Amino acid sequence: PEYQLQSGVNVKFFAEFEGDLPIRWGLSPLAVDGQGKLQLLWNATAGQGGKKRVITAFSGAEAAKGLLALNDEELREQCLSELERLNPGLRSKLTDSWVKNWFQNPFTRGGYSCPAPGDVTTKWKKVRHGRSRLSFAGEFKSNTFSFMNGAIDSGISTAEQLMLIYAN
Repeated sequence: PEYQLQSGVNVKFFAEFEGDLPIRWGLSPLAVDGQGKLQLLWNATAGQGGKKRVITAFSGAEAAKGLLALNDEELREQCLSELERLNPGLRSKLTDSWVKNWFQNPFTRGGYSCPAPGDVTTKWKKVRHGRSRLSFAGEFKSNTFSFMNGAIDSGISTAEQLMLIYAN
């Protein structure tokens, strides 16, 4: 608890297709669905070569809470149903799909960091500096928390910190 920052509740779903994406959203690479459990959808392979395409669907906060109790297969089915509702016939073109439910993962127990009131002023400094020979790396440690860039930045700074500690 002394070093634990609040994390966001979220789920990601990935749907893979061969060839062109069968999408009629008109907002590609981003679509927003305010009616279902999936909030943001995007073409994760936009601008990339190759024959495979992936749609990524994100659900967070209240919308994700309804998905957290589902096992991976139930979650996958729920997400496929949501995508099918948005684009009828989509499921028939699917080649693979998978989910990431970080909240149920025993090593992460949550998604990106989402500091609670007071976390930045009471816990963040402890997390950033570690304790003695204990160091942390992750987006939660960075000035750009909640983003992958923050994870990269903190990984570099933590590696530099460890090199200084163990250089002697």
